[in-house]
Amino acid sequence: MTNPLLPYRPMIELSTAHVHKQDMDKIDEFLMGDKWSSGFNGLVGVVLWTGHADDHECPPRLSQTLGLARDAHGIDYVLFDADGPECELFTSYKDSWS
Repeated sequence: MTNPLLPYRPMIELSTAHVHKQDMDKIDEFLMGDKWSSGFNGLVGVVLWTGHADDHECPPRLSQTLGLARDAHGIDYVLFDADGPECELFTSYKDSWS
């Protein structure tokens, strides 16, 4: 049960297989350069705000994933983790990592 006094923002965890390798490089560039202040790259993976889907500089594949999470599923944040689960609702770019 959600407490109405606590702010609640839905977040999901997905495998980094759902991010193309080239797009992960761009994410690192955006987060290191403070282009995107709503997100971070840490030991647990990369957390991104789904609103970045609307950023004209967001790579199209990543924009599609973030937009689907937000628009179809009401998600505000996505944690992309190498050990995270793969989900058939989202495109897999696993081959780009090999």
